[in-house]
Amino acid sequence: MSFFKNLENAFQTEDEITLFDASDKGYYAYLRLGGRLDIIHAFNFQPPIENFDDYYSFMFVESLQGFFVLRQRIIENKERPWHIFLELAPREPAAFFSQACSLRQKLQDNRWHKIGPRADCSTE
Repeated sequence: MSFFKNLENAFQTEDEITLFDASDKGYYAYLRLGGRLDIIHAFNFQPPIENFDDYYSFMFVESLQGFFVLRQRIIENKERPWHIFLELAPREPAAFFSQACSLRQKLQDNRWHKIGPRADCSTE
């Protein structure tokens, strides 16, 4: 099953990440509205940039709370805070992170080959 066939629903959402924290107990993203993401796996991806004075970078996150796409706006080389952009609901969660990573790699190989090294989406 592909990423898109596994994607049951996507919800646009908005919450600012106020802090990323890593400790011996885990990797967390704390939200302005008071929640927390307990991050299991994550990878960053960068679509081609058309305007280097104003663009977004993205992060795909698998957490105990679900699957999310975060984005960070960069304006004139100044990074803004990360925000949750989408919450994704898969039909089969067990393979969803791997499918997302495969899609990212296919896109990079086919269209984004000029943006840098191949993604490492290993889950170990």
